[in-house]
Amino acid sequence: MIEFFEEAFKNFIEDPIVRIFIQSFPAMAISLFGGLAAMFHKPHKLSVRFFIGGLFTAVFVGFLMNIISNYFGAGDNIRVLSIAVGGYSSSKVINIIERKFLKALDEADLNE
Repeated sequence: MIEFFEEAFKNFIEDPIVRIFIQSFPAMAISLFGGLAAMFHKPHKLSVRFFIGGLFTAVFVGFLMNIISNYFGAGDNIRVLSIAVGGYSSSKVINIIERKFLKALDEADLNE
């Protein structure tokens, strides 16, 4: 029975999608702290919903910035900077990515 769980855990860890998340965990933590700094720096009324939503958004943006900076081969310093700034300005980064994605969809020929 223990061998079954060991094999299942080994297969889970070796899954490429899980490996990406494990490798991106430090980036998501850095982005989380950037999001926390933004929440306490910007003057607004803090609610639980806004707090948790902001943290999830910051972590997601950190994950995206990590993947994008790895794709372009950015150095460690640039990558950490982009992740932290992405977490700090996470709602703005999500809006920029959304506009770029929608623009790419508009330009794509979907009638093929």
